[in-house]
Amino acid sequence: MIKALIYRSFSYYCHPVSINIARDAGFAGQVATTGRPLIIPFDAYDAPNPEIVQKTDQQTGYRTCSLLCMPVFNADNELIGVTQLVNKKKPGNFPPYNPADWPQAPDCWKVSFDRNDQEFMEVFNLQAGVALQNAKLFSTVKQQTQEQRGLIINAFSGVIFTDKIGKITATNETAKDLLGLSDLQGKSVCDLIHLKDADFAQWFDAVLAAKDENNLQQDYPEQTLLSYGAKQEYTVNLSMILNLDKSDATQVANTLVIINED
Repeated sequence: MIKALIYRSFSYYCHPVSINIARDAGFAGQVATTGRPLIIPFDAYDAPNPEIVQKTDQQTGYRTCSLLCMPVFNADNELIGVTQLVNKKKPGNFPPYNPADWPQAPDCWKVSFDRNDQEFMEVFNLQAGVALQNAKLFSTVKQQTQEQRGLIINAFSGVIFTDKIGKITATNETAKDLLGLSDLQGKSVCDLIHLKDADFAQWFDAVLAAKDENNLQQDYPEQTLLSYGAKQEYTVNLSMILNLDKSDATQVANTLVIINED
């Protein structure tokens, strides 16, 4: 959901300008609220409630004459943004706009957007929605990866991250030492963790199937871990944590297994 709109433009002198406005303010705000396209024909200053446009023009040194505002949806049909075209230009040769003439409208912009312009922007916004959603997903994955690395590096306990089906994606040296194995990447965590008097795989499957937030973490104290390589036994406190996808709480992002030697 859009919480605020950021209007970005360039002044006549090409200095970038960013202006924050409320989600429901101005013509773009109407589109953010209704989710429907909006064409403001020439002259935009004569349209109902032009105050936001006029105020923005004063800050940017511009003169808004016509607008085409279009919603941007993601693949789940959620509104994630608004695009806004400003000032359709008449064909022909005209002198450049002079900010000193404000609020007079220059002849080159005395024209309105039409249905053809709207159809063009509908195609553009479809691509924009896909690109924005992909960028958000990439950012989420990158953040989760950084969190994993930070936790692994700073942990004194054995730490194992897996994907949503239990394949190991990251570990620290403590986990390798406790399991007696040097290469854990890509292997099934259920194949590598063996307990003397319990079934780790059964517990892990129960965590993956958890639906209630209260069951996303399972703790099993004082378990006997059987180490592979060194053929040793360790008394450990075992925890399993299910991490849900930040962009979709119904999907599993990864799991975290913590092995703390008692």
